[in-house]
Amino acid sequence: MLRLGGWKVGIANNPVWIQASSPEHEELAELARQFGIGRYAHPIYSKAGGWPPKVIKLMEEYGRRMGYASSPLPPFSEEEIKLIRVGRFGHPGQVMISASGYSEGHQHQLVWLRRTYGNLSFWITENGSGSIHDIHDEDRIEFIREHLKEVLMWTSNMVYTKWTSMIRIEGGYPEILRVSTLMW
Repeated sequence: MLRLGGWKVGIANNPVWIQASSPEHEELAELARQFGIGRYAHPIYSKAGGWPPKVIKLMEEYGRRMGYASSPLPPFSEEEIKLIRVGRFGHPGQVMISASGYSEGHQHQLVWLRRTYGNLSFWITENGSGSIHDIHDEDRIEFIREHLKEVLMWTSNMVYTKWTSMIRIEGGYPEILRVSTLMW
């Protein structure tokens, strides 16, 4: 997070965990992770800055196959790398993750981000699950309890916000996405 006066400025990522379907697909899954969250996290949180090396390599190969003189992915200049990384101020960064459901995927993502970029802290936002239950919504409360228990096994350095605490009626959502109901 970049501190500006008393404010914190960060980037929110919406990572989707890509799980290899078999060991021989792990390299492809890793490339997908690098194209997903790595394109946004690597310039900010890696020691080298710039694009992830696997992304650079693949785009160079793609450019050659397409007959381009260079990669279609523009490289970062040294000045751009320094500008993007200036917000770190020599301390661990903070990653904001907007994600719903699937706590096992969050666990894998948190471990991957820490392994790849170091001891980051996390802001998990907009997490939750839908429900068709009325006011006594034990399944959603249990989801949040179990999700936090699982995530806290992998990190204690985080901020967590739930998807919403109020009933959500816009957009034609049939599910109730809340923990409490406001009665008018």
